[in-house]
Amino acid sequence: MARNIQKLANLLLILISITLPLVAADIVLKALKLPRNASRTMLLSGGDLSSGREGFRRYPSHRNLEQSAIYDRSIAYRYAYASNNLGLISWPDIGKGQPVDLAIAGDSYAEGQGGFAWIKQWQQQTLRPRGLLSINYAIAGSGFEDFAVAARNARTQHHAQRLLVLFIEHDAYRPYQPMASNGRCSFYSNGDLDRLPAPLVCSLYGVVWHHVPPGLSNAQLIQESLNRQHYGLIPALNQLLLQASRPKSAKQTLLQQQTATQTRRFGPIPAASRAALQRIKALYGPANVLLVQLPDRPGQQASTGFGEHLQTITGLTVHNLAARCPLSKDQFHRLDNHPNSSGYRKLQTCVANDPVIRRFVLQAEGH
Repeated sequence: MARNIQKLANLLLILISITLPLVAADIVLKALKLPRNASRTMLLSGGDLSSGREGFRRYPSHRNLEQSAIYDRSIAYRYAYASNNLGLISWPDIGKGQPVDLAIAGDSYAEGQGGFAWIKQWQQQTLRPRGLLSINYAIAGSGFEDFAVAARNARTQHHAQRLLVLFIEHDAYRPYQPMASNGRCSFYSNGDLDRLPAPLVCSLYGVVWHHVPPGLSNAQLIQESLNRQHYGLIPALNQLLLQASRPKSAKQTLLQQQTATQTRRFGPIPAASRAALQRIKALYGPANVLLVQLPDRPGQQASTGFGEHLQTITGLTVHNLAARCPLSKDQFHRLDNHPNSSGYRKLQTCVANDPVIRRFVLQAEGH
């Protein structure tokens, strides 16, 4: 009997010795509001965001959407926009198989995240009046591999003549990862882990758009955000687990090939991104593709050499709009790294009036 009591006591001591450090770590992480990215929540109302069968990201068709980003208790941005019949932030509606003159690919900067759908205004005010029918695939989080998927769809389904890619430097380092939705949130798919209960996926995944009801006041929106901010040991461990569980190919794209002596802002350009641009080049021909680098930080006036290097290794024309159209600090959000409405208005003006872009766009179908 005494021996069993001793065994039980030893077991309890072991459990306590394991549990106490974990509890302490959880308390400390929560007090310090870590992991740090848990203080930022992205909220989406009016629909979800997912990759369709064709592989490119889209919203539901013909939806009035609102997106916001909240850092702790502060709203970084809140803006409304609408999708077309294809679920894209594009204008006008495009029928099945309808030919287009110009396809546009890009990420959140070309979608207008944090400001307004400036590409749609460019389509409405400049492109369509010139007789150009275009389709904009730009959606948040996209990278070069996503651009290739969108370019393929535009070419095969809509016989697009030309492709305009609006990118920031970091897009080259984003491995392709489908978007999925479980009704409560939209997220980067992580394979089998997506089968976890929806509340766990939405609270533990690193990049998530939480779904909230439309028409909330600012105070209600902040409360919705606070309900979804998860600090502590479990979210921190989960982020490590997600990082470790990514497919090897996705990891390798961040490290592979190119000489070790080449220094880029984010490291060597991944092989998968270079291959994606080669697929685009094969689909359209080099004369029918223009890559335009957008400014992604305040005061970006001079070339970093990235565009020149990209042009050399791909044989595609890269136009450095970042050097010609710098944005000031007050044209970015204070809490978030996206441009604000003022910054997007300047980008729209620059894109519409830039001679290189105008010449490329108007050559579509001989306009």
